[in-house]
Amino acid sequence: MCKKVNRREFLATSTAFLSVAAEAEILQGKALTSAAQAVEADQVAPGVYFHEGSLADNAPAVCNNGWIIFDDYVLVVDANYPAGARMMISKIRSLTDKPIRFAFDTHHHGDHAYGNQVYVDAGAVPVAHTGVIEEMRRKEPRNWNEDLKYRTDMKDTKLKAPTVLFPKELYFDDGTHRVELMHLGVAHTHGDAVAWLPKEKILFTGDVCVNGPFNFVGDGDTGKWVATLEAAKKLGATTICTATVRVPSRRCSTISRRSSKSSRIRCIQGW
Repeated sequence: MCKKVNRREFLATSTAFLSVAAEAEILQGKALTSAAQAVEADQVAPGVYFHEGSLADNAPAVCNNGWIIFDDYVLVVDANYPAGARMMISKIRSLTDKPIRFAFDTHHHGDHAYGNQVYVDAGAVPVAHTGVIEEMRRKEPRNWNEDLKYRTDMKDTKLKAPTVLFPKELYFDDGTHRVELMHLGVAHTHGDAVAWLPKEKILFTGDVCVNGPFNFVGDGDTGKWVATLEAAKKLGATTICTATVRVPSRRCSTISRRSSKSSRIRCIQGW
């Protein structure tokens, strides 16, 4: 008899896996070797940063984060938990005094969206695909109350849904940086969206793809997931930044692209 595993148990044990039909093939990417690249926040391109989180229950920042420094403001990829949000704000403040205007939730899960109120308090607006609101209406505040039992950083803040919503795409462009928030289809959840930087060919995937064979499938659709990954692959990214690290030593990495007649998506140490 199969035991139903919730998302928190999955993150703690990583015992669930994507179906064979959606199997991901890991490519060999370029390892990050220099001491400068080993710091917690990596600059992956001028003005574009990536921070590696931790899956430990008591970690302040659970999911990975990214941020893009525009001419007049900062856009953050994923709000994380409240403690993670505060950590990212501190790191951003060490780099720039430009206002943090937007926090993009790649999907509705707590480690990506429960820091929204912290960003609102800092002057930012939470942004997400319309599917995130639909998921929150179905599952909140139940999921919030469950996480509140073990996340002490949630006690001095509150659940905040995104207030800027897009059904398909939303663009940010100041002439130097262009970030395209895109819903490519159902995958890890029904509200997944990615952040695509076409000039730098950098893709922040959220949990649509992670750097390992394990991912939580309870809120998504594995059949549609494959098509969503194929759509992501067609963007032609050369650098992939995932939202969850399964292999601690591997972070945002560079792709070696190949042509393939296979229907399976090819991923790297970062996808």
